[in-house]
Amino acid sequence: MSNAKELDPIKARLAEIKARQDALAAKREERLSKLAESEAVEAAALELADNEAIEAAEAAHGPAYDGNETDSKRQIALVRTSLGVVIVKRALPVVFKRYRESKMTDADTEALVKACLVHPDRQRLNAMVDEQPFILERSANAIGILAGVRVKELAGK
Repeated sequence: MSNAKELDPIKARLAEIKARQDALAAKREERLSKLAESEAVEAAALELADNEAIEAAEAAHGPAYDGNETDSKRQIALVRTSLGVVIVKRALPVVFKRYRESKMTDADTEALVKACLVHPDRQRLNAMVDEQPFILERSANAIGILAGVRVKELAGK
């Protein structure tokens, strides 16, 4: 009988631990569910803002380069990122020449991209680049494609 009395506190402690674990799991599930809803709203808002920007840019400059190598005749290109779309236009010959004759430093790449930037504004682009620095190189590559560089040449093949 003393053995049964010893098991009762153990069973009670185990039940208490399980109840606390279940409560923590429920709180975590609720928090993650709210986070998922919030992220879904943010993603939908970002997609809408991107589509509005693309529509406005295409209305002003014509259809955007969509990734097909044969579309280098387009005037604008889209660089899609998880932070939003960057839209660049074809560089003026003097701007592209200046870039090609530069040392192609990060500052030179940034100057090229900002000279060709259609969307977003420079302040937003700076914030995006702070979070994802390679956006500048991807945008410069898109400008190169608009200038006639072939996609295979950009890949170094």
